[in-house]
Amino acid sequence: MYKLVSVETKKSMERKGIIYYDCLFDKFFQLNGIPPQAWLQAYLRDNYDIETIQKPFYDSLHSKKSYVCDAIRMKDGRVIMSPRMDSFEEALERGLQNGLTLVDDD
Repeated sequence: MYKLVSVETKKSMERKGIIYYDCLFDKFFQLNGIPPQAWLQAYLRDNYDIETIQKPFYDSLHSKKSYVCDAIRMKDGRVIMSPRMDSFEEALERGLQNGLTLVDDD
């Protein structure tokens, strides 16, 4: 199932003028205008040429996985790196938040 963006990320989207509403999808899943992370990831890529790149890490000493998700603005190569997070979804959320900061940060 799709993981939804956090309320904090939704507010950042709205401040940037990014509004999500998919009548059928929203009604069926009762999302109240909160998009899936995958939707925002595609939106940033398709409309602003901002990529979010997820990378897994494995610490064999402690048998622990962690993830990062860096945001890259392709037009000028500006990168915002994220810290390691315990889950893929947490890392993607951080990467999306960082991507939103690149939207009008010229």
